[in-house]
Amino acid sequence: MNAHGSLLVGFAARLFGGTRSALQEVEFGGEHGFGAIQFRGHVHEAKRTEFGDLATLAIGLQDHGLVPTMELLIGLDSDGRTDDGRSPVEVLGENLQIITTLGIRFVHWHLYPLHPENLTAGDRLS
Repeated sequence: MNAHGSLLVGFAARLFGGTRSALQEVEFGGEHGFGAIQFRGHVHEAKRTEFGDLATLAIGLQDHGLVPTMELLIGLDSDGRTDDGRSPVEVLGENLQIITTLGIRFVHWHLYPLHPENLTAGDRLS
C-alpha cells in the first residue's frame, strides 16, 4: 500500500525504450512503493518477454516484496484456437515453469478474436 492506501501495480511495459530488464523493472517497482508487478506471459514466439534468469528474478521479487502476476493475451479463431492451433490451456501450460519459479498465483487472461471481422451481430456485445 502506498501513502494513500492504494496498492500500486507495475508492469513490464517497456515504457523506457525497452532497455530495462525484468529485474530492473522489479527494482524500480520496489523502490517506488509498488506492491505487485505484472509480466506478460509467452503466447507467440515473436512476442516473448525476456525474463532473464528466473531464479534471480524470483529472489529480486522476494527482496523487494512484490507480488508477481501474469497476463496472457491470447487471440483465438472461431474454434477457440490460437493462430498456430493451441488452446488457451495449452498456452497456460507453456508458461507453467515461469509461473512456478516466480511464485505467480494470479494469471490474468485476455481472450480476443483473431478475426473480429468474421463475427456476426449476435456475437458482438451491445
